[in-house]
Amino acid sequence: CIMPGGLVVLTVLSGGVHGAYKKYRNDPELKQSYSVPNAADIAGFYSDLGFDSMARRSGNDGINFIHAAPGFVATNWGTEMPWFIKDPVRALQKIG
Repeated sequence: CIMPGGLVVLTVLSGGVHGAYKKYRNDPELKQSYSVPNAADIAGFYSDLGFDSMARRSGNDGINFIHAAPGFVATNWGTEMPWFIKDPVRALQKIG
């Protein structure tokens, strides 16, 4: 429920694009199951948990917590990539 005129906290870290980190009970620090996909999933998972916890705290009733995926964002990411990767990314950033 959006509170008109309320403060807004927007988080975009893997909004809607990460999977659930299924091993959080057995390996919450990725010590036994580190991989790039697991690291991405756990970052989004813990971010979700943290912001959900903040949204539920008393005193934060008038704050809008929003988690969204911004799509392609025009940043300097990829400038060190070869042209055949960099050029398509740059084109998608312009239309995204």
